[in-house]
Amino acid sequence: MEPKQQKINEIIGINGKKGSGKSYFVQHKIIPSLGAFIILDKMEEYRGGMVFENPGIMKTYIQRMIKAGKMYKCIFRWTNDDQIEQVWEMLCDGEKMLLENFTLVVEEVDLYCDSYGIQPELDYLIRYGRHDSVSLIWVSRSPFEINRMLTRLTDVYVTFVQSEPRDINWLKDFNWSKDPTTLARYEYGYANLSGDERVLKKFNLI
Repeated sequence: MEPKQQKINEIIGINGKKGSGKSYFVQHKIIPSLGAFIILDKMEEYRGGMVFENPGIMKTYIQRMIKAGKMYKCIFRWTNDDQIEQVWEMLCDGEKMLLENFTLVVEEVDLYCDSYGIQPELDYLIRYGRHDSVSLIWVSRSPFEINRMLTRLTDVYVTFVQSEPRDINWLKDFNWSKDPTTLARYEYGYANLSGDERVLKKFNLI
């Protein structure tokens, strides 16, 4: 009997104040390392994939690419809450992932995951995405405001410069490659909670 293929599920958290370089970092460091991906691009900052504004059209495109054995690279932008809800429902039904072997990139993750609760589909992905080889890249200005379920299960943190005292205090709990309090604009430090350097190499952090 052949051994089962190892499931891979990495969660990377990226934070820093406005204009510190987070989105540029994701675009130029993270995205080139990805296979199939979907980016929830609320602020219209990303390129390098097919851009969609209609959830149904994106779903059809992904299904066609999967059937053809090709890699899908999707960027979704939306103008109303109904559209993004349809995307969440396309990814997960609350009991299982409906797609597998891809990375979800979530800008402004605190829109769906704050200290008061988590989007149900995102909650499932965080807890069980490893069973379907689904990874998550989340981006936020303030790690302090993110739900502890997500921060607790994050494998690698990347931080850019912070100015809010509560965020700076939160960062003190981790062993950073660079002191977060000394970072200049566009500089970053990382904290590898997974202990696995392969994750750092995969995402071009070292």
